[in-house]
Amino acid sequence: MFRTIALAALLAPSTVVLSQRVSYPHPLTGSDLPEWVRAMYAPDADPEAVQAAYDAYYATHPFVKNNHTQYFKRWKRELGHDLEPKDPQQRAA
Repeated sequence: MFRTIALAALLAPSTVVLSQRVSYPHPLTGSDLPEWVRAMYAPDADPEAVQAAYDAYYATHPFVKNNHTQYFKRWKRELGHDLEPKDPQQRAA
């Protein structure tokens, strides 16, 4: 009984560590990538410009889910807290 509990206690943290995968940006390969993808991976990416390029691209192209669109969602979610105005006056505008 003690061995079973000890084994479970040793293995439990390893399953938690393995389940926490971190998402990293994908490398830019090929010149056929849309402008919004290149803008998003730029070192000084402007979130508003990337969103505008994304919207413009998918206004004329069918949406295809891929690594870049998935990272775009995560990137926006991560930036979301920083982009939201802290001042209630600005949020109301």
